[in-house]
Amino acid sequence: MSTPYRAAVSRQLRNGFKTVQGLPVIWQAVCWAAVSEGASHAMVRPLSTEANANWARDVLTKQYPGRAYEVNCYPLAKPVEASQLTTFESWAMDEVKRLELAQRQAG
Repeated sequence: MSTPYRAAVSRQLRNGFKTVQGLPVIWQAVCWAAVSEGASHAMVRPLSTEANANWARDVLTKQYPGRAYEVNCYPLAKPVEASQLTTFESWAMDEVKRLELAQRQAG
């Protein structure tokens, strides 16, 4: 069921991804050491803005204190539908929000 709030959020997310030469640019929070180890939550992407990536980095750094996360962006190699990016971003954001809520509950 769609609500005015959901519609407004969807428009904002869809429009949040920038393009360079027609290719969407995504942001990510990544810990390369954790990626090489195959660890969970080593990388969170795609994110539409630098602010979202910084927030994800902060939450992940608190969750995994020994990891050094960095934030970067890059254009995707081929065009992707905005709705696909929005869907994948919402999944990534939901996972980071879940971690953040668990941290708050733990005190």
